[in-house]
Order: sequence, then structure tokens, then C-alpha cells
Amino acid sequence: MAEDGKHGWMEASLAYQAHRDAGTGTVVFSGNGNTTCPILTYHNLTLSNSGIKTFATTPTVNGILSLEGTATVVVNTGVVTYGGDATLRYNKPSAYTSTGEEFPNTFPPLGGVIIAGTGTITLDAAKNIAYKLTINTGASVNLGTGLTHT
Repeated sequence: MAEDGKHGWMEASLAYQAHRDAGTGTVVFSGNGNTTCPILTYHNLTLSNSGIKTFATTPTVNGILSLEGTATVVVNTGVVTYGGDATLRYNKPSAYTSTGEEFPNTFPPLGGVIIAGTGTITLDAAKNIAYKLTINTGASVNLGTGLTHT
């Protein structure tokens, strides 16, 4: 609940919506500002607009985690975990540097990683994507300092 007590109903509503849609649908956290997100197993999860989307502990995504706008993800304890068919999609309009919280150094899910936006995605560390990396037209990836593609 918000510290000032004024937005508690909104956070409760968001938590209810997330719980209701997490298993089979798409949950979207699109607030312009910082948001505390419930710890769930999500099918599709979209973090968009602006602000830090914070999870207290490890959320799981079995479908698509889509990072959009200038939103960032923070997991206070742990990292985002992925199901076997999951996809990580960056749909950023401006430059963004990946973090180990959303993009582990080894990414084994079959869905792979999609770079979809016009913002250049810079890798924060060496990454091993087990299945595929898709870079859409107009999108770009910066491998970061000292990193190479093999």
C-alpha cells in the first residue's frame, strides 16, 4: 500500500487483476512511476511506460516478458526466472542496458530473446542464448565492452 494511504485501493486492484490473469493471460504494469508488483507465476508479463517495477522476490514468466517504454525491473531478492518456452522481449524506444535481473547470463528458454524497439539494447555482460536471438528491423544490439558474437 502507498505510504500516504491514498493509492492503496489502486495497488490492491492491480494485485487482484494480476492474480486473476497471471496464469493464462497477459498482465500489464503500465503505470508512469514506480510500481510494486506481486510475486506470481505469470504467463505473459509486460512492464511498460516509466518507472521501476519492483518484485520483492523472484517472479516466474512462462510466456513473454516484454520490457517497454523506459520501465525497468528490479527484483529485491533473486532474479526473474523463466519457463522452458519463455521469451524475453525488449521493446524500448531509447537506449537501454540489460540487467542480470531480467536477462541472466545463460538464457535457455526456447522462445529466446527478441529485440523489437528502436532503442539500442546494450548487454550488461556476456550472454549465452541457447536457442535464438531475433533482432527486428530498426532494432539494434550493442554487445557491450569486450564482448563478441560467436
